[in-house]
Amino acid sequence: MKPATFVYALVTLSLLLASAPPAAAQIPDFCYEFNDQDGDRYVYGRTGLVCPREDCNDSDANIHPTATEVCGDGVDQDCDGADLPCPGADDDRDGFLATSAGGQDCDDHNPAIHPGATEVCGDGQDNDCAGGDQVCATDADHDGHSNTTDCNDNEPSVHPHALELCGDGVDQDCAGGDPACVADADGDGALATAMGGDDCDDFDRATHPGAEELCGDGRDQNCDGNDAPCAGTDPDNDHDGHLAPNAGGDDCDDRSPDIHPGANEVCGDGLDQDCNGLDLSCTAQSGDADGDGRLSPEAGGDDCDDGDAATYPGAPEVCGDGRDQNCDNNDATPGASSLCETLPTTNASFEAIREHSVVRHNNTPSSCQSVGGGGSAGLFLLLGLLRRRVTQR
Repeated sequence: MKPATFVYALVTLSLLLASAPPAAAQIPDFCYEFNDQDGDRYVYGRTGLVCPREDCNDSDANIHPTATEVCGDGVDQDCDGADLPCPGADDDRDGFLATSAGGQDCDDHNPAIHPGATEVCGDGQDNDCAGGDQVCATDADHDGHSNTTDCNDNEPSVHPHALELCGDGVDQDCAGGDPACVADADGDGALATAMGGDDCDDFDRATHPGAEELCGDGRDQNCDGNDAPCAGTDPDNDHDGHLAPNAGGDDCDDRSPDIHPGANEVCGDGLDQDCNGLDLSCTAQSGDADGDGRLSPEAGGDDCDDGDAATYPGAPEVCGDGRDQNCDNNDATPGASSLCETLPTTNASFEAIREHSVVRHNNTPSSCQSVGGGGSAGLFLLLGLLRRRVTQR
């Protein structure tokens, strides 16, 4: 063989050896002898640097990293950490079978939706698969009853326990209908006021003119217009500093010291702690979240931004900041509001527009302007001349 041919063959062999894949690391036989009890040729048991641990179940030869996974049998055949769900059984892998597979997951394409998940009210989804979206509790008419029990949450005179008026086509007490007007609906022998009688509550047999009045219960059994005060009782029974109504006071519940005018109102509990006739909606919280002295719309006020103490009706308006401080539904802007000529502004571009407008309208040159041009050009010309004289020296 010629030397050149030999060298060429040697180089070719070297390249082939260099490009060949490395041989797989050999696992010693003792690794299988002591750490492969099921004989599937995958190591389990105690291992170290020499014997790699691969098998997840050393008592079943059908379970190892290269085994065929069987879906939906609850067994992890291929040791990937989970059983393979069958198509349509648990597609979102949230651990709950779809209803089509005999499970209770009402949306098997969303892992956040399944039995036991946290229900989010008003999102249009049945998160916990309980049969529908939960209604968010609100009290739009501020009558102390949320929309979950109030059959008309836009009318404060309609709510559970409201005085029912017969024959007006309105279900005031949310009892399921408007009762027909009859001469004596409760059968107490006194005609209803709606029928020309004097029974002030014809749906309560214990209430009619001449009935026995129960003192201090907050009701007017004998239709005289008042609840009788209890003789010898304390006119301030709960000792909260406010007299009961039957003693000429303003305490709407003289049995609880936490209920009186000026008390701290707790939102959404169905109680009128401050005796203003309403339970505070929780969407309004305190009613004045920013402490600017104006109530939020949810609390019956007119504060258009109850998260900003600088925003309320009558607040100083800031020109051109994109906000409505005085709650007039507009931000004062240059060119659109004469207020911007006097109001402060936090927007530099608007300030520049305003200053330019003032100069243009007054036709008065700025103190920075020269006869030959703008103020900036004159300043640069002066600086250039001074620099030139210094250089010449």
